[in-house]
Amino acid sequence: MNKRFMVACSLVLLLGGCKKFSCKKDGQKKEEPIIASEEILVSANGKPILKLQEFKQYVADATARDQQMAMMAQFMPDFEEKMFEGGAYPRVIFNEWAKLNNIIDKEEYKQERAKAIRVIEDMLNQDHFIKAHVSEVTDADVKKFYDENKDKEPGLMVSAGGVEAKAVKFDKESKAKEFFDKVKAKSGNLEVIAKEVNLKISDLGKVNKMSMVSEAVKNEILGAKSFPSVLPIINDGGKEFLVVKVYKREPVQYRPFDQIKGQLKEHVMAHKMSETIQKVLPDYEKKYGISVNRSYFDRKRQEAEQKMKEMQEATQQKDAKAKPAAKELVQQKAAA
Repeated sequence: MNKRFMVACSLVLLLGGCKKFSCKKDGQKKEEPIIASEEILVSANGKPILKLQEFKQYVADATARDQQMAMMAQFMPDFEEKMFEGGAYPRVIFNEWAKLNNIIDKEEYKQERAKAIRVIEDMLNQDHFIKAHVSEVTDADVKKFYDENKDKEPGLMVSAGGVEAKAVKFDKESKAKEFFDKVKAKSGNLEVIAKEVNLKISDLGKVNKMSMVSEAVKNEILGAKSFPSVLPIINDGGKEFLVVKVYKREPVQYRPFDQIKGQLKEHVMAHKMSETIQKVLPDYEKKYGISVNRSYFDRKRQEAEQKMKEMQEATQQKDAKAKPAAKELVQQKAAA
């Protein structure tokens, strides 16, 4: 589907589809009787091709689909004129040109038209399937999602907050305890003691529920009760032992619900649609006797895995050959 075709499709969908204007079935259009009281906006050689009522329907369809456009219609005195000049009128010219040049009979046109129809049919079938199976999302649904996920979804936060913390890490608990005792003796001044014994301090930043630190470390830091303070030694699964100082807790700041309710409703609806479709598809597979041959995808996955394996083996062989050569070069330089 080429770029021009996609642009044309977008224009049709944006400006009202082919519900009223010059859309033909197999190149034919049924002539409608002209009512004397109907106002004509555009005519060609005395023949009406765009009636006022058709144009009004065109505007109504466009504004019904787009809230921003609906708002513009309320505040722009010349909104209908802009819609006419920018959309409806050019379409009249496009349609007349296509008709007079027999574009509909060209093979390229037929192929692109068939593609467009398939896209629109798929879209409409999906839309009606969803309407039949997925109930509308209520404000209560959205509020429930907000309350349950505001600590999990970064998009619902202005700031994730957290506990500011620094740590000194040890490979043995005995070393950590020795350092911890020195820090406690200095009233928790971790920085001074670390500098005296030449140990590196790791700045953990603001630790919160989404931080990329182990659960053991995260839980201990988030469970801190007083600030600033030095926590008891944290055993990180026996791999590391941490002496941690916490400085202050910054509360989470959430986006106000009313501010994001609209876009969050779309997000919840998308989740609901996905979950419902995955739930009902197996029922329809059984009902309609549908079977899926997934062997093709199995073969493609196996081929991709084999290719990746071969690439890794080739890299390993290359590295294996390079190491002796590099070692020999170092020896030659040392001998020289």
